[in-house]
Amino acid sequence: MAAAGWTGLTIAAIVSAPEQSASKPALAAAESWPQLTPVELAGAACYRREKCETCHNLVEGEPKMGPTLATVGQKRSADWMIDHFRNPSAVVLGSPMPAVQVSPALLNCLSAFLLRVTPENALALGSAPDFAMQGAMVYQMNMCGNCHIINGLGGKAGPPLNGVGQRRTKEWLAGHFRDPQAFSPDSLMPAYDFFPDEMEAIVEYLMALSPK
Repeated sequence: MAAAGWTGLTIAAIVSAPEQSASKPALAAAESWPQLTPVELAGAACYRREKCETCHNLVEGEPKMGPTLATVGQKRSADWMIDHFRNPSAVVLGSPMPAVQVSPALLNCLSAFLLRVTPENALALGSAPDFAMQGAMVYQMNMCGNCHIINGLGGKAGPPLNGVGQRRTKEWLAGHFRDPQAFSPDSLMPAYDFFPDEMEAIVEYLMALSPK
């Protein structure tokens, strides 16, 4: 994580304002994890998997070695963050942070997630359930976004996936991954016979997507 600059769903933490206008926390509740793009959600998974919370808080908490990422001040660019992930001590002299040893694609995801985090939404975004983060990771690593749109991001060769849980069943989605042409004869989609845990994660993730 950056040593300087950057700027889940926790409904119980959101208190309704007595006035008609929405408060900042209430607005943040609407921007909870289902609103993240797959890139950002895969970045949240990377943040958790790489144990970045060992040295950083997303929001306020017990002080840690690194800065609190939602409130650190100046927001850095994605390029700055990626350089910092790769070689922390070269970007911030004296930084004790180890390099983040993941693929360039995941470094992009991690920077996208951190760019989305603010003091108002960090608690909601950082508490995304494991199944959603792992499902987004499977989605990203198999480049599903080349043909499908989720939350406004992706290609248009295939149908948009927001609200797919209202149109299809879990069994249909899993079967379609394994043999797309059996379910959609004109489909150009290749077959994906994921490992069982991957299949469960991506299907549960897609079923949880909100309509647009």
